[in-house]
Order: sequence, then C-alpha cells, then structure tokens
Amino acid sequence: MLDNQKEVLDDLFKTISPAASTDLEADEIILIADRSGSMFSIREDAQGGINTFIEEQRKTGNANLTFIEFDEEIDAVYEQTDIKNTSDYELIPRGGTALYDAIGFTLANADSIKTTGKKIVVIVTDGGENASHEWTQENVFKRIESLKKAGWDFLFLAANQDGMATGMRLGMDRGETLSFASTSVGTQSAYAAAVNYTSNLRGGMSKGDSMSALDMDIKAMGGLSKTGAVDESDEDEGSIDVNDTND
Repeated sequence: MLDNQKEVLDDLFKTISPAASTDLEADEIILIADRSGSMFSIREDAQGGINTFIEEQRKTGNANLTFIEFDEEIDAVYEQTDIKNTSDYELIPRGGTALYDAIGFTLANADSIKTTGKKIVVIVTDGGENASHEWTQENVFKRIESLKKAGWDFLFLAANQDGMATGMRLGMDRGETLSFASTSVGTQSAYAAAVNYTSNLRGGMSKGDSMSALDMDIKAMGGLSKTGAVDESDEDEGSIDVNDTND
C-alpha cells in the first residue's frame, strides 16, 4: 500500500466532507465493496446491485454515505457524502483482495462520527483475503467488536466461501452474514437482501426482527445460503426485483 494512500485512509473520518449532511440525526451508511479481478464475471450485476442499494437508501430518509471500493488498493468513492448527492457508480474489476486492510482502514476512525441516527456497515466480497499488509483478522475483529458496542450494525455478504464462518471470524454475529453464489442471480439476491436489511434497520425495525427478515430473504431468494459456500447448482434461476422483496 502506498504511504500517501495510507495517510488518506487514516484521516478518512477525521473531518466531515463538505458534501455531508449537517443533520446530526442523519443515518451513517458505510459500504465496503470488493472490486477484485474475480468480480469480472458478475461485474454488471454487482455494479447494478451497488447502484440500486444506494438508490433505495435515498428513499429511506436522510443519510451520509461512505463508499469504499477495494482490491489490493483501497479507494474512497464517497466520504460521508449526503446520499442525495451521489451518482451512478462504475465497477472496474482488478487486482487482489485486501479485505482486512479495506475494513480496518475504513473503520479505524469511525468512532469520531457523531449522529443520533443509525450507523450501518455493509461489507461485500467475492473472495478470501489475500493482499492485506497492515491489518490482521484479529485486529479487524477487535475493531468491529468495539464499534458494535458503540451501537454500529453490520452486514457481511460473501461469495466463494462460507460467509457465516468468515464473517464471524471478523466479529459479525451469525444473523449478520450470508453467502451468495458468484452468479447473476446470486449477486442480485445478495444486494436485494442488503437493501432490505439496511432499510429495515433504518426504518425502525429491531435488530432481532431485521435478522429474522434477512433469514426469510435468504430462504426466498435464489443463490443465497446462511452457511457454506453457494455455487450455481444451488440457486433457483429467476429475476430478482428489490422492491418485491420488501413485501
């Protein structure tokens, strides 16, 4: 990782972005999304899923969005930006998977965020850690554990691996994880589930009820599983309409 990149990420939450909402009741949403080379086969669906996720969160009240994309490098697409001021995102797959560094540097100074609204982190990856240099699994676990005690909520979505096992090693609860097939259907389903879970929390649903609703989505949508890796043979082919999954 380049030194100047590390400095930028270390300072990520030390100042409020000029584009951020000044509403101290605004929700804070952090999206950390994999853009590594293995995303190429699902690029259009992942890109569409991210844009739909952001679009749907615009409809759920005031929020600031921090959106981090990563491979072996980490870039901020948005830093605490009023979600109404965001635009369409283009995903360009490349490189390896510095998952620990992406999570660690993004959340290192998240304690400085001051809001009475919801604070939600969504992490999406389609591969295992293979490129981090600064953060370890143990350090990420401690960081997430600390933020959860401070009222942050998390959702971890993973392809090509057991999402529950990986997520729990990083500090997630069982109910905050899912595995998705690295296919069109699986990717669409994963982002549809992320939309619902985040919107439910922001809409006032309890964490327990939001987890139960997530479990129902996992059972109802194609290409998702609570435990174990999901492959194409496990999914029911079909189109996923995000709006239909909120019923």
